[in-house]
Amino acid sequence: GGTIITDTAVNIVSAAVMAEISDIFDDEAIKAQAVAAYTYIKYYNMNNQRAYIAKSKPSERVVNLVKQVIGKALYYNGTMIQAVYSASTAGRTASAKNVWGVDYPYLQSIDTEFIDKEYDINYGRKVSFTSEEIKNYVKNSTGIVLTGDPSTWITIDSHVDGKFVGQMTIGGQQSFYNGTRDVNITGRVFRETILDYDIRSACFEIEYDASTDTFNLTTYGYGHCVGLSQHGANILASKYGYTYDQILKFYYQGVEIK
Repeated sequence: GGTIITDTAVNIVSAAVMAEISDIFDDEAIKAQAVAAYTYIKYYNMNNQRAYIAKSKPSERVVNLVKQVIGKALYYNGTMIQAVYSASTAGRTASAKNVWGVDYPYLQSIDTEFIDKEYDINYGRKVSFTSEEIKNYVKNSTGIVLTGDPSTWITIDSHVDGKFVGQMTIGGQQSFYNGTRDVNITGRVFRETILDYDIRSACFEIEYDASTDTFNLTTYGYGHCVGLSQHGANILASKYGYTYDQILKFYYQGVEIK
């Protein structure tokens, strides 16, 4: 539903950076986001596809920082990478393989606990839903009807990439039919399809409190958690003194910047 934008790289990347992180982050974090956004857009252009991006009118500071790195891109073994990013990671990044089923060598799960646990605002967020709300979410999205003791409705069966939720069982079922195919109930499906993105990531813990009849969730990270963490980049720059290239090489393993 968007429009096709044709403009200079500086203008497009500046608008994308402003929409993603505005101009409140550290200079090096903004430059890291600029290189990631430039690479992300170019990757799709080079593969004859459209990159879907948000855009906002950039500040003079963002434009000046983008100009310092414009044209630089991320490469793995000489090929431009799929430079995905999200708001925050969850003590680990998620691997592309476990999120999208595609194994990129530069998008593996890495340890980010020292960044996220100490400083990230999206680490350990809490949100609650009544049992009636959960029942409605599940029925409307999967057709599964939950009955009986709510404490038996939802179980987490496995984890991937650290604490990210893998297989789940809801109402005794590990999958549901969406009208076209059987869908396996994973942490990602629970977040995106069942709860309609009303929790921040697929890295979560869930408990039922019978005294209040609520499901209490604690989430870690924000978004898909693959690749660059925007808040993590800012923490690395402002708390640990990382430069933009060090930030990018931390989150995208084995890459070159050129």
